[in-house]
Amino acid sequence: MFLGAAVGAFVIFHFGVSTVLALAFVLLAASGIAACLSLQSTDAWTVGT
Repeated sequence: MFLGAAVGAFVIFHFGVSTVLALAFVLLAASGIAACLSLQSTDAWTVGT
């Protein structure tokens, strides 16, 4: 967690807040896309009982 905070502080101080917000949005969108793709899967391990 400390490493993540250090990287975040580095990015904020060197690139600005807008870059951090854009990075957070990209990660959130990627997570949402991955969740949608896994919901649409019909593989045996994804189907409930």
